[in-house]
Amino acid sequence: MRIYLLFLTSMLYLSPVYGDASVVQSSEVHYRPYAKQIYVSGKLSNKAEQRLSFKIQGVIQAIHVDEGQRVSAGQLLASLDQAEITAQVRQAKSVYENSNKNMQRFSSLYRDKVITLEQVQAAQTQLDIARSDLQIAQFNQKHAQIRATSDGLVLKRLVEKNELANPNQTAFIISNENRGWVLRVGVMDRDLVRIETGNVARLKLDAYPQQEISGQVSEIAAAADPQSGLFEVEIHLNAPTMRLYSGFIASANIHSKQSEALAFLPVESMVSANGRNVELFIINNKRQAEKRQAQLAFILGDQIAIRAGLEEGEKVVSNGAAYLRNGDSVEIASVH
Repeated sequence: MRIYLLFLTSMLYLSPVYGDASVVQSSEVHYRPYAKQIYVSGKLSNKAEQRLSFKIQGVIQAIHVDEGQRVSAGQLLASLDQAEITAQVRQAKSVYENSNKNMQRFSSLYRDKVITLEQVQAAQTQLDIARSDLQIAQFNQKHAQIRATSDGLVLKRLVEKNELANPNQTAFIISNENRGWVLRVGVMDRDLVRIETGNVARLKLDAYPQQEISGQVSEIAAAADPQSGLFEVEIHLNAPTMRLYSGFIASANIHSKQSEALAFLPVESMVSANGRNVELFIINNKRQAEKRQAQLAFILGDQIAIRAGLEEGEKVVSNGAAYLRNGDSVEIASVH
């Protein structure tokens, strides 16, 4: 008797049929507003990073900071050998002083009607040129040094003492700590339309896996990157307390304010999928399995989110769909 009951139980398990009807489990369709969270990852950086360089060519005489060192606004970072630029300033000053004396003399001669107006105007032109040359030389002398433009951190030092520095060659990359930290991430177009500036984000750094940082979307790119096809989104961190470095890897969860009505069903409800469309079985009023095509929004864990194609309150076969054909009679199993 015990063996017979065991055999009968096995038969019922392998063939889920109750009379002429297949025994299935069902889920009822209910649409509710849902704001999808967008998961992204990227690298941490300062909001403002400046590339500092010498304006003129010259031999680097001294370097006063190293990578990783904190600097203050106005602090001297490096300087060129001043011999050449000092000589140029001295020469420009001498020419200017001589032109100024000539102008005074020509003005006096013109008042005495000894020379013409054209000669005075020519002297004035020479004085203006000499003044401009002196201003240029003095400006170049001032920029034969590199000073920090703000409080920050030396991220990179790209020059060494006694090297020949060329104009506009990057010597230092400095972070501006007053502007804070940001995470820059690439986002696909279908997620970008859900993101707005001000959206709240939760961040986790690989360096601090147990800590969470709050942030918010501060900038959204207006065009995609031509190589990756992704749109850059910038997330500003809200007053982090841990020690941070540019280049840290971080992941973020952006909470979109835009919601849409979705119905969530067990992933086992899917019979097949084709792109954004899925096939499922609903149970009609005749207790028959009726194949239906629905629009899939996304898959979240062990659930599928349906955007359209099902009616509110309809029953969908959530377990046993693999055994069904269109039009089969079904019996809904009671779940204890």
